[in-house]
Amino acid sequence: MGDEKEADFIFTDIDAYRKLFKNVTNQVAIGEASISYLYIAKSVERIKHYIPKAKLIAILRDPAERAYSNYLHLLKQEREPLTDFAEAIGQE
Repeated sequence: MGDEKEADFIFTDIDAYRKLFKNVTNQVAIGEASISYLYIAKSVERIKHYIPKAKLIAILRDPAERAYSNYLHLLKQEREPLTDFAEAIGQE
């Protein structure tokens, strides 16, 4: 994804969203992935309205593994000043 931010890929217009699938032909299954649906209360309602036969799949990571992964990501980006994971968690 490069330098793009997640917000750059949030679609609030159905026609813009449909353009994601403009090259779809006869695939058995198509889809996309977004964590935003978990945080936007009306996501499921809107998906059901526009794409009533859509199947939603949520894959959730182990919270401790996700927290450590995020910590490493922030360290790599030099956005986490603490070099000790336990200390960083304690500061949260």
